[in-house]
Amino acid sequence: MPHRKKHHGVRLRSLFLWHRYFGFTAAVFVAVLALTGLLLNHTDRLHLAERHVQWNALLDWYGIAAPTPFSYAAAEGHVTQLGERLYLNDQPLPQTERALRGVTATYGFLIIASDQALLAYTPQGELVDRVDASVGLPTPIVALGATPQGDIVVLTDEDSYVGDETLYNWEKTPLTAVNWAQPSPAPESLIADLLSNYRGAGLSVERVLLDLHSGRILGPWGIWLMDAAAVLLLLLAITGVWHWAQRKRR
Repeated sequence: MPHRKKHHGVRLRSLFLWHRYFGFTAAVFVAVLALTGLLLNHTDRLHLAERHVQWNALLDWYGIAAPTPFSYAAAEGHVTQLGERLYLNDQPLPQTERALRGVTATYGFLIIASDQALLAYTPQGELVDRVDASVGLPTPIVALGATPQGDIVVLTDEDSYVGDETLYNWEKTPLTAVNWAQPSPAPESLIADLLSNYRGAGLSVERVLLDLHSGRILGPWGIWLMDAAAVLLLLLAITGVWHWAQRKRR
């Protein structure tokens, strides 16, 4: 009988050790699930969808890279394109375009040309108008320039055209006496700020928390890892009940 009790005690100690190991391991996952779950329950109040990650290592993990910046100088500073986003100095402009073709200032406006449109902004960066082929703009635009009188000139693959103040009426014009906009690198400090802003705007805190909660932040294996954690919690519950039952029997 003593031998049987001793053997029973050894089994209980072994079960207790396994229960403790399961508990330590599961505690990490429980803490992650609990913390991320609490934060996600208050997404709107905490504005998690509007908050963006600025940690370079995490942005690299998600594969979020910034495209090569392309800039033109203007009286107000620099107009820079990153991907489809446009910036006046470090201020995001309220319009996205595919390919920046030139910048000039005339008629009291900042005129920005993409390959498919002309954008008219106030010096403060407020969008006044967008003109494209639907209202007669010659496209695709290869370059943007201005005459000595301040009239806008666009160059296409076929010809060059001069527009009036409305930018709705265009006539063919010779290429003489046109001041064509030329790319001009922005200051390195400005480019560094823009790249940081561009990358950060691509990853919200809400998305990171959702990926942590589901395990997707670790890729396809992360989901299996969270599944394993769920199984571990079940084992923890089972071994806990079993341990309690065995102690009651003693």
